[in-house]
Amino acid sequence: MSKTRFAPQQHEKAAVGAKRWWWMAAAIAHLAALLAALPAAAELPLPPLLKRDVHLIDRGKHTRPAIPALRVTNDGRVGVDPTSGGQIEFTLLKPEALDAPFDRSRPGYGVIGGDGVAPFNVDRKLFHNADKGFGQHTLCDATSKTTTDYVGELDDDGRPVPYGTANPYRCPGDPAADCYDLTMIATQMPGLRNVHESRLWGTRFTVKVRSPKTRWARIESVEVGTPVAGPSHEIIAWLNPQATADGRLLIGRAYQRNVFYSVAGEDEPACDVTTWTERHEVSHAHHDPGMYVGGAVGDPSQARYGIARYPMRDGVGNLVRDHGLARFSYPWIDKAGDNMFFTSIDATLLYNRDPAGYSVGDGTWESRYPWSCHRYCGVHFGETLEEEDLQPRRGVGVFGAWTRGRTLLVDNLNNHLDYGLGHGDYHEMRLTLYRGGGPDASVRTGAAAGPDGD
Repeated sequence: MSKTRFAPQQHEKAAVGAKRWWWMAAAIAHLAALLAALPAAAELPLPPLLKRDVHLIDRGKHTRPAIPALRVTNDGRVGVDPTSGGQIEFTLLKPEALDAPFDRSRPGYGVIGGDGVAPFNVDRKLFHNADKGFGQHTLCDATSKTTTDYVGELDDDGRPVPYGTANPYRCPGDPAADCYDLTMIATQMPGLRNVHESRLWGTRFTVKVRSPKTRWARIESVEVGTPVAGPSHEIIAWLNPQATADGRLLIGRAYQRNVFYSVAGEDEPACDVTTWTERHEVSHAHHDPGMYVGGAVGDPSQARYGIARYPMRDGVGNLVRDHGLARFSYPWIDKAGDNMFFTSIDATLLYNRDPAGYSVGDGTWESRYPWSCHRYCGVHFGETLEEEDLQPRRGVGVFGAWTRGRTLLVDNLNNHLDYGLGHGDYHEMRLTLYRGGGPDASVRTGAAAGPDGD
């Protein structure tokens, strides 16, 4: 009977291989033990010690102090609703009307005098010469920088009164009132399918405020000038327009995930709609010579606006290519143009594994968490997505000078809800997020928007 003999080298290789297999088996066994000690993937966490109020809306009313979604002057006092319909709605913000510091004041719109305060309305047709197709609008206030020249008198607080049109200024012939010289930037769109054309209009106007800077302040009059037509842009609509404090940078969006800007030259007149002739994706800001003093592209110290100071990056730090689609919506920019805020999430509580279910409502709908109705449910909730907002209105984020170009989600009550639940009582849910059952295991969720849809 023959025997197999191994050379010394073969014995050593066999021993090394056996050790390797032993260590691999031991590592697998250790990993299996660790995984067994962890909660199952479907097991919910324990309730937190502190639970925050995240529903924010109760029976159509705010549960916390709030500020309406207005486009405001540089001093933050005169605002306009950017989406008002047949009338342009002006509202005064009056911190003097608060009964306490803002975060400890009464729930609701106390900063404008209360939830029931009516706006000052002006016919929107005064702000463009078009018969139809009036879209969204914003204020442009480029006159608020005080000058070094003064009229030689002091205001009620003993401060020199600036000369000229620094907003606000004492109204001519009525020094007890404040006046603001502003420009309304209005958008016009034909409202026709397959017609991609949107025109800007600019109209100068003056707002007169009686009893300014008091809790009794009110808008007394709005005098409107002659509308000026700006360029026509090949987009179906210019939505969410907003200008910076210097009146030379205008932002907007055309679709749900298409945010852009238009910038006027350094020496061009402020708030002039005829200067906004080109549009660019916001990812182009860092590469755009027009966003730098003297066209010094890439020099952060020469950037006219903070959103151009650094190249845009996504949430994990990857560079977004020049003119690349940023994939966010509903933009808002600060007055200096340093930081742009946006929304980015269109998640829903219900989902369907069958893609056809989103359009026809068939198939089996599933919920991301167990849910129950807080008071009562909509007729069809739990059957289709008809009860949820499918637009990317959640996930408030920011990019710009503060984040060095990186896009980040904001960790505060701006992001109180991930899902598209509405603001009616029948949209208020209780989601079971934690173990143990009972009231501590569920969280009451409310609207992804305010009582007015903001």
